[in-house]
Amino acid sequence: MAKGEQHSEKLKKKPKQDKSPTKAPVVSDRPTPPVTTVVPVRGKLKNK
Repeated sequence: MAKGEQHSEKLKKKPKQDKSPTKAPVVSDRPTPPVTTVVPVRGKLKNK
């Protein structure tokens, strides 16, 4: 297989970009609360 053939196959496999119009932001009466995430502690805890 020639180099040009491989290159053209790679171009074929690229997915098309989504060109659908973006949705308008939904406006609500209440503001959303801040989201807090719990991060697990890594490693051993040192008790002094």
